[in-house]
Amino acid sequence: EFVPVQGALVCMDNRDEYKGYVRALVGGRDWDVEQYNMATQALRQPGSSVKPFVFATALEYGRDKFISPATIRVDEPFVHVVGTSRWAPQNFSGSFSGPVTLRYALEKSINVVTVKLVKEFGFQNVKTTIENCFPGVTVRNDTGLTVGLGTHEVTVLDQCAAYATIACGGVYSPPIFIESIKNRDGIERYHCEIDRQQKMSKDVAYVIRYMLEGVAQYGTGARSAELGRPRGGKTGTTNNARDLWYCGFTPEYTCIVWLGYKDNRSLGTGANYTGGRQAVPVWTNFMIEALDGEPVRDFEVEEGVIEYHNVSRQSSKGRQGGFKEMFLKGTYREYEPTPESETPDIGPSDIEAIDAQMEQRSLQATLNQY
Repeated sequence: EFVPVQGALVCMDNRDEYKGYVRALVGGRDWDVEQYNMATQALRQPGSSVKPFVFATALEYGRDKFISPATIRVDEPFVHVVGTSRWAPQNFSGSFSGPVTLRYALEKSINVVTVKLVKEFGFQNVKTTIENCFPGVTVRNDTGLTVGLGTHEVTVLDQCAAYATIACGGVYSPPIFIESIKNRDGIERYHCEIDRQQKMSKDVAYVIRYMLEGVAQYGTGARSAELGRPRGGKTGTTNNARDLWYCGFTPEYTCIVWLGYKDNRSLGTGANYTGGRQAVPVWTNFMIEALDGEPVRDFEVEEGVIEYHNVSRQSSKGRQGGFKEMFLKGTYREYEPTPESETPDIGPSDIEAIDAQMEQRSLQATLNQY
């Protein structure tokens, strides 16, 4: 039996006077066939699209450790041991890059570095960051380090409001579908009270946004180049390609694209079944139409909140380079030390552990949803 692939899209306005207004929402293939909204009802794993919130946690709680996009962490075989349980996160490529900057790790969506950041800055702090930016979403305490790989559940609408928070300097606006309702005499019977709140520190949001611009230019979101405008975003691909995401934004709009099957089956295997290959082109085509005729704008940064220094983008050790990097004030160092290796003995059973755990979480997500 042929089962069609599902898709969903939500676009919200980032402009000051319209911040939070939902401009477009696609909830599935055909409402007449199936009255189920994949954008607002379906709970899906975010996969790697959660990583900006992990890196934001590192920036926020790592100020005294001089954490910045130029900070070095080692991408290497890594095993987390709790009692008799051993868990070994793998990168999508199956290989390791050695010492890399946090910027490069986010641009290339390196799993090991992300999991190390969760371990370094604490699951509870990451959980707090996520739940601040995703009101209504609860990260279970037993999620552990896998939170860095997006094993909790969100809706497409949740993702849009959270990424708009990054795009808008850390200010969260609840999605607004209806501004006001008037009766036939023009008397207003309902007016939306908009409760916008600072959910992420402004300077952290600026730096993460700047890092996500790098993802869209040099990393997994580079297929968005056809848009030809300032943009940022992050791809996401869950275990066995059950969910493909692109969560992107421009100064004007935040738009989230999700692709997958309603019953949580795999879309396919291999490099062609990723958020970067499948969801990014959908996002780009939509944004080209949405911004047609609009003047090109750049992201605004409030003066005096952050600072810039020239570094090498990929594996900077604090030495001067050709890339203009953004730093939280006081976190730049002339020399970035490389941490010692954390690699313990690792065997085939460790490599299988991550697949088994992710598989179980995906199956549980399906059971919880239907």
